[in-house]
Amino acid sequence: TAVNALLFLEVKFQGKSLTCLISGSSDKTIKIWRMDYKTLLTDLKGHTGSVLKLALLPDKRLASASVDNSIKIWDLEKILAVYG
Repeated sequence: TAVNALLFLEVKFQGKSLTCLISGSSDKTIKIWRMDYKTLLTDLKGHTGSVLKLALLPDKRLASASVDNSIKIWDLEKILAVYG
């Protein structure tokens, strides 16, 4: 599976600093990796084509763009509350 996009993210979450690497791939998923433990936190699924671009929005949400001509907005705070 080819990785098409990477985003490095350091956030304050529940009083601690969390460092993540977010990847967008040709397998249609976005993966959030926790860097301190070098583990995969979760796969985000929703695109029907390769994920080509990732961007962090000013309100700390994640935007992803895909070859399927869609842009999805992901709430990182809610995702990290479950998996972080």
